[in-house]
Amino acid sequence: MQETGDFTNKTVAGLEGKTKGFPVDRPKNTTYIGLGQHNVTSKEYALTWAGEKKAKIADNPDPRTMPKNAILLTIAYLGWYAERKVCKELSGIPIDCLELKKMLFAGYNAGVEHIIRAIKSLYNNEDRNITWLKVAAVIAASGKLSADKLNEMKTYAENIPKRLTKLS
Repeated sequence: MQETGDFTNKTVAGLEGKTKGFPVDRPKNTTYIGLGQHNVTSKEYALTWAGEKKAKIADNPDPRTMPKNAILLTIAYLGWYAERKVCKELSGIPIDCLELKKMLFAGYNAGVEHIIRAIKSLYNNEDRNITWLKVAAVIAASGKLSADKLNEMKTYAENIPKRLTKLS
């Protein structure tokens, strides 16, 4: 049985007395480790990207197993993903960098494919000023996410600029 989240490291505040996670109906994949559920490849991508940005994430012990470093690793992985994957997929579609970061961080828990589809839809309809709020409206109109999830993502995206520091 696969469980979401790795709640076995009790040094994370608030996890005392918790189980290992939430049961889901699939076999456990032990290659994904820690709070960010990174495999070895995504860990290396994130560490490389962070190093290029002059951000320091300790790599020994394995940063996936240390809560603070796992969070930094997740942020770095999203940065790598934005630059190396999403920007290639959206090549030729001009989007403000901060708006793109809002979209990526907000889409982390809902799937970035929703965001890419919405951006392409806006662009194909001649929109050349693509913002997170417009993307969220397209996602809402698709009916694929609940109102609660959309509100959670909007709130999260609006707070991103306050959180972007060394890894921006």
